[in-house]
Amino acid sequence: MLIYFDSELQAKVLKRFHFALRPTGLLFLGRSESAGQSESLFKPLDRRERLFGKQGEQQPLPTSVPSRQPQGEPQRRSHREVQQLLDGVMAHLNATVALCDLEGNIRHTAGDVARLFQFPRGRAQVSVAEVIAEPFRAELLAMLHQISRESRVMLGRRRVVNDVTCRLSVRPVAGADGNLLMVMVEECDPPVEAVSRGELRRLEQTGMEDELQATREHLQSLIEELATANEEMQSLNEEAQASNEELQATNEEMEAANEELQATNEELMSLNEELNVKSGELQELNDEYTHLYDSLEFPILVFDNEYYLRRYNAAAGRELKLRTTALQQHVNRLKLPQALRSLDTFLSHALVHAEPEEEMVTLEDRLLQLVVTPGIGSRDEVELLVVTLVDVTEITQTQTALRESRAQLDALMRSTTILLAMKDLSGHYQYANPSFCEAFGFDEDEVIGKTDFQLFPEPFAASVWSRDMQSLRETQPVAMEHLLPGESERVLATMHQVLRDADGHPTAIVTEAEDITLRKQAERQLRVSAKVFEQAGEAIVVTDREARIQSVNDAFTRITGYRADEAIGHKMGDLLRSGKNDPSLYQAMWRSLSARGFWQGEIWNKRKNGELFPEWLTINRIDEDDNQHFVAVFADISKLKASQRQAEYLATHDALTGLPNRTLFHDRLDLAMAQARRSASQVALMFLDLDNFKDINDTLGHDVGDKLLTQVAGRLNEIVRDMDTVARLGGDEFTVILNDTSVAGAERVAQRIIETLHDPVVVDQRSLYVSASIGLAFFPDDGDDAASLTKAADTAMYRAKDSGRDRFELFKPELQAQLVEQVNMENALRQALKAKHFRLAYQPKFVIMDGRLFGAEALLRWHDPTQGEVPPGDFIPAAERSGLIVEIDRFVAHLAVESLARWRSQGFPSLPVSINVSARSFQDDRYLDALLEGLRTYRIPPDLIQLELTERTLVDRTSMALGNIERLREAGIQLSVDDFGTGYSSLAYLKRLPLAELKIDKSFVDGLDGRDRNDEAIVRAILGMAEALELRTVAEGGETEAQHSWLAEHGCDVLQGYLMARPEEEEIYMERLQRQGAAIKEDT
Repeated sequence: MLIYFDSELQAKVLKRFHFALRPTGLLFLGRSESAGQSESLFKPLDRRERLFGKQGEQQPLPTSVPSRQPQGEPQRRSHREVQQLLDGVMAHLNATVALCDLEGNIRHTAGDVARLFQFPRGRAQVSVAEVIAEPFRAELLAMLHQISRESRVMLGRRRVVNDVTCRLSVRPVAGADGNLLMVMVEECDPPVEAVSRGELRRLEQTGMEDELQATREHLQSLIEELATANEEMQSLNEEAQASNEELQATNEEMEAANEELQATNEELMSLNEELNVKSGELQELNDEYTHLYDSLEFPILVFDNEYYLRRYNAAAGRELKLRTTALQQHVNRLKLPQALRSLDTFLSHALVHAEPEEEMVTLEDRLLQLVVTPGIGSRDEVELLVVTLVDVTEITQTQTALRESRAQLDALMRSTTILLAMKDLSGHYQYANPSFCEAFGFDEDEVIGKTDFQLFPEPFAASVWSRDMQSLRETQPVAMEHLLPGESERVLATMHQVLRDADGHPTAIVTEAEDITLRKQAERQLRVSAKVFEQAGEAIVVTDREARIQSVNDAFTRITGYRADEAIGHKMGDLLRSGKNDPSLYQAMWRSLSARGFWQGEIWNKRKNGELFPEWLTINRIDEDDNQHFVAVFADISKLKASQRQAEYLATHDALTGLPNRTLFHDRLDLAMAQARRSASQVALMFLDLDNFKDINDTLGHDVGDKLLTQVAGRLNEIVRDMDTVARLGGDEFTVILNDTSVAGAERVAQRIIETLHDPVVVDQRSLYVSASIGLAFFPDDGDDAASLTKAADTAMYRAKDSGRDRFELFKPELQAQLVEQVNMENALRQALKAKHFRLAYQPKFVIMDGRLFGAEALLRWHDPTQGEVPPGDFIPAAERSGLIVEIDRFVAHLAVESLARWRSQGFPSLPVSINVSARSFQDDRYLDALLEGLRTYRIPPDLIQLELTERTLVDRTSMALGNIERLREAGIQLSVDDFGTGYSSLAYLKRLPLAELKIDKSFVDGLDGRDRNDEAIVRAILGMAEALELRTVAEGGETEAQHSWLAEHGCDVLQGYLMARPEEEEIYMERLQRQGAAIKEDT
């Protein structure tokens, strides 16, 4: 309870405890209590358990109690002299005096104190009534009580104490403001001996009567005072009782508070223990990180943003001979190998651009890939620069060996007698070896780009293509024999198999063929034996005319579970019958066998273990003289059935996430709107686009992107109700259909989606962060059909993106104008395509060194009959959103090829024309088909057409993009990287692509007139890279002579910009071509 007392009360209680304790007694306090203010009274025995022992014995109260502490020797001497004086006076007067306060507490004493006062041990403050001799105690109490009411001298009666006649008196001390009393016991003169005995008796009687009278008066006074005191005591008792109740309530509250404090104290102790455990775990994690960091076999250096070395791993210490003194040193003060002397430049580039820097360096005959990766802090600023040095010597050597191996393989394929061909997934031939071309009488150019249906008779082409698709579905090689009709029928044995990339995705179909016509002719002469083993991959059963099994092959045992010895002699129907087929099936089977000698169909049979399975059964009747046999060939089509079910599922669902695809989404949306019309309710349509998914996909790869999409799809499904629909339209675009909802309900769902996506998505132990832009539209308010509702939600989503992303926006009336404008632009684009309102302008490109015309870039122009010239910046984004960009790109390619053919026919110089291609068109086979077909139709050399592609398009690793790049390489069409340096500039990709040209973006060329040193450094790096890769460089946007001079001085090849020529209509450019041709003739 001490913790609830103030410090003064605690001190008093501890003094009482000290007085009450025996010398060997113990004091036991609570966990939150201490004896800090009374350490002189108690000594700690066990501080943890709060156990104390008594120490020190206070001496009896001295006869002289000074009112204040003495100060110095003169004062102590003065006090002794005063005390001696007082004692002398009291001895002379035969009196003993005690100076007290109004409560009777002794302040000072003088005289023969020991004779009349008895002071207890261990108390510093006592009441005079407690220590005075017993005969005076009752009288003193009455006199003290009376003097407190009447401030006058009180005299007691004479008493004989220890044979001495004494009288007690109490009187106020003058000059003390009534705050001090003097209690005196004085000796009285004894009675005179000369008085006669009778007189003495009378005097004694008179004295006794006087005393009795005084006592009676005194008792009467006491009775009155007691009556008054009784009333006061009764009042005080009531007050005390009320106070006692309050104290009791307070005590209960203090007990509860004490329990709470004790519980809090225990919780704090528990939290402290948990904190200690967590600190230990963090230390272990730090140790593990350090071990992992040092266990890496390649050097890692970590610099801060001021280029001071913060740390390095053990491999860096070994390889670069670094010591601990290198820490906190600037990069320029480090003793690094000569190959790393330019490390500060790479650090600077990475810090400025906040993007990784890569470079290949040679160190001690080893080729190292140096990568500087910026570490972005919480404030989106570069805080650390991580340098890694990975030994790629073996990789480079492996790549060289791979090229040599590829050359050997190509030579082998050209010299083999096997007919080899490779097609893309759409069936167009990409390669055919000489044996293939010779066998069918084609030139290689006639085969490439064509399909089987364009080269061979339809039955043969259909048969080959069906087996190609079978190998694609079954993910395993498919062997087949095909009959090629003609003047003399030929039989080809083929093997169809699918080539797959490292991720298991199909990339091409390879067909191996062999002419087995002669062998088949010989096999047909073997009659039954040839039929039995014609298709060894399927179960084959030979029976007699009674359907008793005579022989079976291994496939029969594998499919049914019956060994040959278990099957031979039994009727096939009795052995395998499942009981699931209709009896009419068997009747039709025997009728067909009797009439035509052949039956084919799907039936259900039973394995040895009782399992039912579907099979495709073919039965042929073999008539041989007077004997008859039946040959049954069947295959287990369980997997084919499963593939059909899977195909049906994939037709309506996204293969990656399992969500409904675009087809099923439209069906669900139509159904939801129909239900809403009947019930007069609302349907909310939500368009959702992940904000930074493309960055993750480009930097971490499609595998990581696919896993991210799968987890996002799972989170979306967890948020919505079972009656709602979450669909994936493609890429990172999702839709959500909320049935029978309200605006507030849909907003809550959208907010939950945004908040859920704030949590990191963990993919391959890597935390990824994405956000979503969501557009909301409601049926029927924002659209009364699927098309208008979808367009409204899509418009609202783009509004969310334009407003900062990571948010949702509702379709609002003011967006209707934008929607109408977008629809009008799309309709106008369609009309322009139909009416051929597009034309090409040409911006010339010139050789920097001599100013010769090098070629031109074809630029699309649109003249609308009502609006006039429409800027490309207005209609190109609309074309990309609507998907019309693919058709527009095909139209541009057609116009460019036509122009080249027209110029060549007029004898103009053959200079190349470059055309821009969108990413969507580049991934569409129809675009490349149209371009290649146009070149063949107009007989335009492929090197006269250049395709300008962005870096992101070129590094797309989808099978379609990679296949199209390979097709362009084989066709001889040159590729140019447009706006190089503004995207994903990676040597690892560029060196493997069939590039001819790098176009330096205008934003870098603008700084080449001496205004921006960084632009100059970047352009120098691009020029050096192009030279290393043996690529031509074209500078875009050259507008000043200073830029021209700088580019010429540093080795740029071609310049395109207003300095040399603006975009020109075709007629003006043709005049320029004509002048160029005339100049060439004069030179020759």
